[in-house]
Amino acid sequence: METKNILSTKFLKWLSFGVLIIVALLLVFQLGISVGYHKANFAIKWAQNYKRDFGGPRMGMFGIYTGNNFMYGHGVLGTIAKITPDSIVIRSADNSEKIVNIDSDTVLNQAAQNIKLQDLKTDQQVIVIGSPNQDGTIDAKIIRVFPE
Repeated sequence: METKNILSTKFLKWLSFGVLIIVALLLVFQLGISVGYHKANFAIKWAQNYKRDFGGPRMGMFGIYTGNNFMYGHGVLGTIAKITPDSIVIRSADNSEKIVNIDSDTVLNQAAQNIKLQDLKTDQQVIVIGSPNQDGTIDAKIIRVFPE
């Protein structure tokens, strides 16, 4: 009889409700940790995995436009080989070099901060997005420097 009274008290109902809330909050917290871990795991070597992650399908539409160089039509990913006042030379993973033209409208950033051309150094990994020219150079719109 006494156990029946204890189980039906308001205190026990509130206590069990509180425990359920705490368990639910801990599950949500664990879910947040898991999502953060997977995001960090994805971003950890973003520059090295760029081609694998964002290269698109292995073959183009209807089997045309094959080859590794097609994806670099409007940009390049690689390391800085040479820096001049108005351009940089980027060496890609296949050791080909692309000349990237830089003007006053080009946005350069590193770790979410804007930087200047003078802040660039050789052997830094960068990704360049821009417009191709007839002479094979690229007019850069955005240059992102990856942390070492």
